[in-house]
Order: sequence, then C-alpha cells, then structure tokens
Amino acid sequence: MRVLVQYVAALCTFLFSTVAALYEGSEIKDHPFEWRSSAVFSQWVHGEVKTSSDILVVDYLVYAAKFKPFFPLLLLLGLLYLIALSGVVLFHKRKFSLMMYFGVWAVMLLLAAFFTFPAHSLGMKMISIVFITSGTASGLAASLLYLIHKKEGVVVWGH
Repeated sequence: MRVLVQYVAALCTFLFSTVAALYEGSEIKDHPFEWRSSAVFSQWVHGEVKTSSDILVVDYLVYAAKFKPFFPLLLLLGLLYLIALSGVVLFHKRKFSLMMYFGVWAVMLLLAAFFTFPAHSLGMKMISIVFITSGTASGLAASLLYLIHKKEGVVVWGH
C-alpha cells in the first residue's frame, strides 16, 4: 500500500508539472529571438525554424527549463523518483539486478549532466545539478548494494 501511495504521488507530481512546464514553455512561440537557441529539437526536425508552427512541443520544455525552471525541475524529480521506485519494486529480491539497474542509471544521469552542464541559463545549470546529484546517489546505491552482496559472498557476474 505504501508503494502504491508513492507511485500515485510521484505520478501526480510528474503529470501536473509536465502540463505546467508545457504551458509555461509555450511562451517560446512569442519570442522568435529565442528560437535559434531554445528550439533545438525543432531545428533537428525542420532545419531552420521560420514560424511558430515549426516549433515542436518538446521545445516548450527546453524553453521552460531555461527560463522558468521550477516545473521542469519538479517534472524531472518526479520522473527520477518513479524510475528509482520502479527499480526497487522490480528488483527488491534480486540485489545484483538492482545494483546493475542503479549502476546503469548512474551512468546515464552523469552523461546527461555532462551534456547539460555547459548551459548558460540558470535553469539548465540547476537541471545539471539535479542530474549530477541523482547520478551520484544512484552510483552510491549501486556501490552499497555491491558491498552488501560482496559481504554476503554472492556477487557473481551473470547471476
């Protein structure tokens, strides 16, 4: 029951913050001078963004993350909590699998931090810090699970 409450709370946080971030990020359509630096996904798909109708919805999130980061940060935290909780639920009896799960997520989050860290806006720097912090926490969780497994003498690759 506690896990279900956590899932519902995290999912509600994620969904609400997604809608709010998309709403706030839709302001990008009114700021053509930002299209070049904030409509990165639209540029990959359409080449040069010439009109506001060329802007993809995902670029609303980029714009919101750069200039109004509260809801994008909340979205990211809700998503990361859902991912961590899912791993714990799926692998709670298989510590080695849980260790690998957190290890893979640590690498992916630290890579995300690497690609977002050179950002110039405060919002993207804050998101980079969340990636670094959660990647480090995931790596520490994986390391702790490894040490527990090693102490129990059960760490065997492939099991």
